[in-house]
Amino acid sequence: MVRFDAAVLPTTLPPGLGSTLLEKMQRLRSGNPVPGVALLGRNSSACAVQQRRAQPGPRIFPSSRLQEPPRSFFMTIHRRTLLGATLGATLAAPAVLRAQVPSMSDIANTLAGVPQFSRFLELAQRGGELVRLRGTQDLTLFVPVNAAIDRHPALIQDLLGTESGNQAGAADQFRLGALLTHHMVAGVSTTQSLTGTVRDVPSINGGLLRLDGRSTPPTVAVVKASGGAGSNFGTGAGGQNLQPPARIIMPDLMASNGVVHGIDNMLLP
Repeated sequence: MVRFDAAVLPTTLPPGLGSTLLEKMQRLRSGNPVPGVALLGRNSSACAVQQRRAQPGPRIFPSSRLQEPPRSFFMTIHRRTLLGATLGATLAAPAVLRAQVPSMSDIANTLAGVPQFSRFLELAQRGGELVRLRGTQDLTLFVPVNAAIDRHPALIQDLLGTESGNQAGAADQFRLGALLTHHMVAGVSTTQSLTGTVRDVPSINGGLLRLDGRSTPPTVAVVKASGGAGSNFGTGAGGQNLQPPARIIMPDLMASNGVVHGIDNMLLP
C-alpha cells in the first residue's frame, strides 16, 4: 500500500512517472472517485491509496498452442457417452429378456407337466405318437384325463397287449394310433374361439368331431367314426356313435405347437 500526504501532494510529477498517475492523484485530492484506486481516511490529513487486484481472466494460449477446451465441450462429450450407453442398453434389453424367459414347451412336454395326463402320455408313447406331438404342425389336442381312461380298463389292456397290468405282447399300433389321432385336430382352436359357435372339424385320423361352444363348459363329441364298423370301438354298429359328449374341463393349455384341452371322456373312433 502506498500512502500519500494530502497536504504535500504535488501538482506536478517528475518526468518519467507519466501523466496518468498525476491525473489520478489530482482527482483523489478533489474527492472525485478514481477507477481502480481506493481512498482511505478521506477527512484526515493522510490518505491511503490501494490498487485493487484485478480479477484473473481466462487463460489464453499462444496461437501456436491448442486452446484449452471450454467446459461445455466436456459436458457435451459426457452427455453423448451417457446417451450411447442408454441406447445400447435399450437395444440389448429384448435379447436379455428372451434369455431370461424360458421358451414355450411343445405338446409332449406340456402333457408331461400335468399329472392328470400321464395315462394318455403313456398311450402316446406306446402308440408312437410322440414324434407328432413334438413336431411343428399346429394341433389342437383333446386329452382324456386319467379318470376318463381308467373307465375303459379292458379296452386299454387290449390295445396295449397286456393282461391284468402285465406285459403279454406288443401293442396294437393300428388301433392305438387310431384312438390317439381321433383326439387331434389340425390347427389351434381355443375355447374363446369356440364361444357361441358349433363347428364340425375333421380329426387327424379321418373322423369328424363336433365342437360346441354354446354350452359352459364347451363340449366335443364324435359325429362320425374314422372307419365305420370295422374300426369302431364298440360304441355303435356301422360307425354310428352313441357316446355322450366330452366336456372340456381343463381348457387352453398353450404349447409351442398348439393347444391342449383336458376332457372328461374318451373319444372312441
